[in-house]
Amino acid sequence: MSILIKIDGTKEIIDPKDGNKFSLEELQEIVEGYIEFIHLPDRPDKTLVVNEEGKLINKEYNPAASILAQRPIVGQVALIDNSKIK
Repeated sequence: MSILIKIDGTKEIIDPKDGNKFSLEELQEIVEGYIEFIHLPDRPDKTLVVNEEGKLINKEYNPAASILAQRPIVGQVALIDNSKIK
């Protein structure tokens, strides 16, 4: 299961448009810009997809995503099953 984590802490289940794997364009749309993958040591089956330039363009702090990443994260992010990434 893949989850969109919004800045306000709300979460939404998301699925790839093709029903199989997320495309680069889909991930960029979700994070509103270029993507960066953050691998989670305590969740090796998942990857956090964030906006690579989020801090540079002053995206808002995302507390829920920051807890998962164990570092400050900004903007909305996607918590993706590794099997769903092309």
